[in-house]
Amino acid sequence: MNGWQDGVLQNIIDNCPVIRDGEAGYNPPCNCAEEFLTENSNPSGAVCDNDVKRYIVNEPTDVVTTLPRGTCNGPSVITKSWDVDPPFACDDSPIPAPAPTPTVPNPNPNPTPPFPTPTLPAPTPTVPAPTPDDDDNGNECSDSPFEFVFRGEFVNCAWVEGEGFCSNAKLSEMCPFTCGTCDECADSRSRFEFEDPESGRTIVRKCRYVARNDEERCGIPGISDTCRDTCGSC
Repeated sequence: MNGWQDGVLQNIIDNCPVIRDGEAGYNPPCNCAEEFLTENSNPSGAVCDNDVKRYIVNEPTDVVTTLPRGTCNGPSVITKSWDVDPPFACDDSPIPAPAPTPTVPNPNPNPTPPFPTPTLPAPTPTVPAPTPDDDDNGNECSDSPFEFVFRGEFVNCAWVEGEGFCSNAKLSEMCPFTCGTCDECADSRSRFEFEDPESGRTIVRKCRYVARNDEERCGIPGISDTCRDTCGSC
């Protein structure tokens, strides 16, 4: 469905360095098209609105600037009716109206009067968990100070804490202090952004880049908090 051959996209993610000179939050394309990709000589054409409504889902196809969020409550997807190629023809004939949603009868047409809402006691104040500051070996533990890539966007540990995403293992590796995972000695698997002291450019790399010259690169501020296992900081 997504058009990628098995392993091709992961190969690009792992081996194609991103050139990034824009503002924070800008996610540019990589410059590895010729090495990693093959041009599609027979791309698919656009699908007409009428074909979408007739064969996929009968709902408005107006252009929008943002994706819809929340619970989907529109018409159902139309059951597939072809075996090989979809019969798209940009036909302008009228589209049949979608079938109305059946009304489910109320199983209890004569409900009992509502009971009064009980008054609940005030919640007991919770005691905040102790803030993690070191691991079992007594080493200091800090979040990575760098922005890093998550789902195609650059985020940081303040964002992880605000969104409550510490259950994601890759995020907790970048933010062990925030997520309380200081005792887990591991490098971050995420791509992170930092300033290369040799060139003065902002680059995006993984911890395996640090491991190739750990004696020098672990000394870059913030790297030892990001690649804790490689740099021996846990």
